[in-house]
Amino acid sequence: MKNIIVLSPEVSKESAQALAEALDAELEFPYKTENRNYMKYNYVFKYGFSKKIKAKKGATFNKSDAVEIARDKLLTFNALKDQDVTIEFTTDKNVAVQWIKDGHTVVAREFSKSSNGNGITYCQTIGELNKAKAIFWAKCIYETQELRVNIWRNKVLSIYIKIFENGFFIFKLNKGMEEHPQLVELVNKVHKSIGLDFCGLDILTDSNGKLNLLEVNSAPILFPYTIKKLVTEIKKELI
Repeated sequence: MKNIIVLSPEVSKESAQALAEALDAELEFPYKTENRNYMKYNYVFKYGFSKKIKAKKGATFNKSDAVEIARDKLLTFNALKDQDVTIEFTTDKNVAVQWIKDGHTVVAREFSKSSNGNGITYCQTIGELNKAKAIFWAKCIYETQELRVNIWRNKVLSIYIKIFENGFFIFKLNKGMEEHPQLVELVNKVHKSIGLDFCGLDILTDSNGKLNLLEVNSAPILFPYTIKKLVTEIKKELI
């Protein structure tokens, strides 16, 4: 295979290592170095790494601007705010207060860049809302199912059902939904608005069957089935 390097933060190193091995690629964790020059490589795959780099023209998968949008939930929601695919959100506290008055639970988000529930407060009263630190708010969805959908550009590679057990998420492969019309539309809108080559989408299916985007992840957990499908797509680009 043509020479390629995978760039990843430490937090996603296990999946990045698996991807690099499958691609027969080099692997680097550039947040630990000052290196930003990758001109010697034919291709660069940025796996959750958003800093600007020097690389051959047209040779970078997951460009910096797109990764930065995905890493910041508020940037993600704003990029998609006119597409009717995300959960309902607002930066206006008065709107969040009205949601409470209408009987909804509101999720107060203290940070736009966070993981594992950090900075999240669930508010059912205006008093709780007033106490919670937040830069934006989202309307809570009582989901029937949560999905992780891995995509290459506007193509679905794999779908997993996310199940929370004993304090951890487990992922169960779910085949047969790849051509679901609502999912196809959502994936197309995400790709057009954000522009990542590869990412994972966290999606809630609400009680009405609507798919609601929670998050775009530029460095999702990679399982063997997804890696196989992803490497097939990347190899098409390298030929």
